[in-house]
Amino acid sequence: MTQRRITQWLISAGLIAALLPCSADDSRHTTGKAEANTPQRKTTTRVYTPPPPANPKPLVKVTVGAPRGSNLDIQLSLFVPADRILARNNPTLTWEISRDLDKPVRLIIADPDQTRPLFDRIISPRARAGRRLIRFSELGIRMTPGVRYDCTLCVSLNGGCSIARDLVAITVLVMAQP
Repeated sequence: MTQRRITQWLISAGLIAALLPCSADDSRHTTGKAEANTPQRKTTTRVYTPPPPANPKPLVKVTVGAPRGSNLDIQLSLFVPADRILARNNPTLTWEISRDLDKPVRLIIADPDQTRPLFDRIISPRARAGRRLIRFSELGIRMTPGVRYDCTLCVSLNGGCSIARDLVAITVLVMAQP
């Protein structure tokens, strides 16, 4: 590529906009005539500011396959923040199942120091293939900041929530401090 084509490409891509003059009266482009009465314009440099990241926290995918002895070709995944800390303003989780199942999906959130779980309910009567969002505010889940919670997502193949017989994804979550 010639230097001219490279320069045109960089200009069209906006990569060297900060290097180009911002006004027609730039000192490098004068005609040589000194005009005393003409006010000089200030030139400013354009600074590229990248957009904020779409997802500020990377997610970790916790995936489990069908239990041994079953002939199902299926996977259950739970997507959680890499640091396991949920945002206070809108705590959400994402889960995914690889194919449709006529079985319920159950979410359990428990504080290991308490006898009763904070939340233990079926969040979907039938597991449909694809990704789903769990919005804590819609389910009425109120987590205490700084407390470590065990989070279990279970697709009950045999009527329970057993790691050996059902699809169970388990992780630890913490609500962010204020």
